Amino acid sequence: MKILFVILLLLASLVFTEVEQGNLIVEKDILVTTLPHTEEEFTILYTLYNVGNGPVYDVRLQDSDNFPKDKYSTELSQIDTNWDQIEAESNATHAVILKRHSVGSDFLGPATVLFKNTPNGQDLTSTSTYIGRLNFTPKSPGESRKSPNWEHWIIFSVVAALVLVIPFLLFKKSEKKKKRLAMNLRKKK
Repeated sequence: MKILFVILLLLASLVFTEVEQGNLIVEKDILVTTLPHTEEEFTILYTLYNVGNGPVYDVRLQDSDNFPKDKYSTELSQIDTNWDQIEAESNATHAVILKRHSVGSDFLGPATVLFKNTPNGQDLTSTSTYIGRLNFTPKSPGESRKSPNWEHWIIFSVVAALVLVIPFLLFKKSEKKKKRLAMNLRKKK
């Protein structure tokens, strides 16, 4: 009777044990401080978070539909990539540097990620967050990569000159007064 009870307990524990499964949350982000102009590089960063309690296998990131080759060129890395495995409670990142060649606006939608919960399992799909509509404008001729804040440099130069010139002028004025007083004292003697 005890053996039958132990066997039933073992079977029940096998049935109710939690199956280890991975689950991916994917974030897609653009890393720029200002909106990019045409013929200017910008970076897209993909971060894949495995929030499940098991690893995911054969992970494939696909996003080339959002960046057609006639409008964009990849400067560093490839848009579509893959990982053999992403462990539970860990993440993986992928960055792509792109350049847009024409003026206009695009809707940068979500990326698609295909993965498996077991090495030989069926494909599961996850979609990333999306960036939204980006307007690519031509770079104006007055903009310079070397000194984008030339107005600030002019203001700084004027203020720095005033800080140096005003005390010098006050010093000169007081020196003239001292000389006049000294000459008046000599004449009185």
